Amino acid sequence: MHRIIPELIIENCRAGRYGGSFRAVGMLLDVSGFSLMTDALMGQGREGAEALAVTMRAVFDPLVKAIFAQGGEITGYAGDAISALFPADKDDTLAARRAAASAFAIQHARAAKPGFDTPYGEFRIAVKIGLAVGPVSWGILHSRKRDKGIYYFRGTAIDEAARAERQAGANEIVVTPELRDRLRDNIESERRTGFHKLTRISGELPAAQPISLPEVNPSIGALFVPAEIITQDLLGEFRQTVTLFLRIPNLTDDQLQQFTHAVFDLQARYGGLNERIDF
Repeated sequence: MHRIIPELIIENCRAGRYGGSFRAVGMLLDVSGFSLMTDALMGQGREGAEALAVTMRAVFDPLVKAIFAQGGEITGYAGDAISALFPADKDDTLAARRAAASAFAIQHARAAKPGFDTPYGEFRIAVKIGLAVGPVSWGILHSRKRDKGIYYFRGTAIDEAARAERQAGANEIVVTPELRDRLRDNIESERRTGFHKLTRISGELPAAQPISLPEVNPSIGALFVPAEIITQDLLGEFRQTVTLFLRIPNLTDDQLQQFTHAVFDLQARYGGLNERIDF
C-alpha cells in the first residue's frame, strides 16, 4: 500500500467532515538541483531512469521522515517541492519548535551529504525551506455522483511559508517575524528582507519521535487517486504524459464546488487524473 493522501483528509472523509480550519506552522521545502539531475538522467534511457528512481528515494526519503518524526503532515508535492503542515493544537510555540527541529534536521542531512553519485556523474542537491505560522483551512470537493474527490489546503501559514522560501538560498531556513518570535528562546537568526534566516540552535528543540502512522485506507484513498496507484507493488514508474496547469480566480467555497463539478464532468468525458487544487 502506498500512502498518498494526507491523513487529515482521510480521517475527516471517513468521519463525513468535508471542511474545516486550524492553526499550524506551514513548511515549503524546495529541492534545488533536482531538475538538472532529472533532465540529465532521463536522457540516458531506461538505465538513466532507474538511476533517477534510486536517487529520488535517497533524496526524498530522509526529508519525509524528518517531517513525520516531528508530527508534521505532508499536504502535497509539486515537482521538486514539498508542502507540509505542523498543527498547532492550541500551542503555536510548540508547533514552531517542532517545525524548526524538522527543518534543521533536513538542513544537517543535506549538509552531510550534498552530492549523490550515479553511473552518469555526481549531482549536488540542496534544499531551501520557508516556515510561517497562521490559520489554515482545508476542504474536500466531490464530483456530482460523489464517487470522486479532490482536496485543498489554503491560508496564511501556507502563503507566508511560500514567501519565506523565496527569500532562502541553498540549504537555508527562512521564517516570518511572527514565527521568529515563537522561537526566540531556541534559535539565533539574521534579518533578511522582512524575514529572518535561522543560523543556529541555541536552546533545546523537540527530539525526533518514532514514526507511527495508521494503516492506509485504500477505499477512501480511491476517491482521490486510482485504486491501483495505492495498491500496486511498484515503487514508481515513468510515463510520457501531457500536463495541464489551470489557474482559476479566487472563488468562494460554493463556487469552487461548482467549478469542481465541471472539472469532474470533463474528466469523465476526456479521461486524465485530477491531482489536487493548490493554493
